[in-house]
Amino acid sequence: MSPEIHLVELIKDLLEFPCFQSLHETLQKSKVTRWELYSFVRYLLSLDMEVSNEDIHDWFQQYPWYDRATTEYQVNYERQQQMADGKDPMPIGCNNENRNWAGHCIGRENCEYSLYHSVELDQKIYDRLDSYSH
Repeated sequence: MSPEIHLVELIKDLLEFPCFQSLHETLQKSKVTRWELYSFVRYLLSLDMEVSNEDIHDWFQQYPWYDRATTEYQVNYERQQQMADGKDPMPIGCNNENRNWAGHCIGRENCEYSLYHSVELDQKIYDRLDSYSH
């Protein structure tokens, strides 16, 4: 049985995922780290929906650390980012062992969601996942 796909039409729809809810709460309380900012932006850019820089600014301006120039720089940087093989970087996923992400994750054994399979991501992401499994 495949996981249920949750419709993401707005950035706030990601808060259904416990890890993004935790990240959101952290970003409301403390200064953002570069890793949190680019991980969030990379995931947004990987969704199968158009997310503009202005959409990201509209979302991020709720946080006390928000700075338009820093956010614009990071979003544009992520839009241009490529791996050594010329492909876009993968978004954060549930198998990520980064200790920063682990602080936001409730653990796969406690979570009904998959960041790669519970939403519609850009087809390029699924193509890359398929190539890793072969």
